This record gives sequence, structure tokens and C-alpha cells, in this order.
Amino acid sequence: MIESKVQAKEDKCQINQLTDLYVKWCEKNNINNPTSADEVILRDDINNEQRKWLESFIENWNIAEDLDRYIHTEEKI
Repeated sequence: MIESKVQAKEDKCQINQLTDLYVKWCEKNNINNPTSADEVILRDDINNEQRKWLESFIENWNIAEDLDRYIHTEEKI
């Protein structure tokens, strides 16, 4: 029972969800040997549409990272 609650909490973690989305996007877009999005965006072998998607993804990642950090590490009153 406790394990399933922990798993449910982890599944709600936005970073985990974004990671899954990124992996699927890389597969769909034939991104070979994907590293972090901020590294992939610098590659010469991506097109403008992919670059725009990555820019948006990076913005969302940064927001989710800040939110997850607050939710999981800040003391609550």
C-alpha cells in the first residue's frame, strides 16, 4: 500500500512526465544519441520546427524543475 502511494507521487512529478515526453519526442524525430535538450538544441542536424519545440520544452522543464523543487524540498508551514 505504501509503495503504491510512493509510486503515485513519483508519477505526478512533472520532471518524470517531461522526461517521458522528451524520450518519445526524440524517438519520433529520429534524434540519435539524445542528451539533454539544451545540448540537442545546439546540433546542426535539427530543423527549425524541432528547435522551436526544444525551446518550448526547455522553458517548460525549467518551470517544472522550480515547481518540483518547491514541492519536494521546501518546508511547509
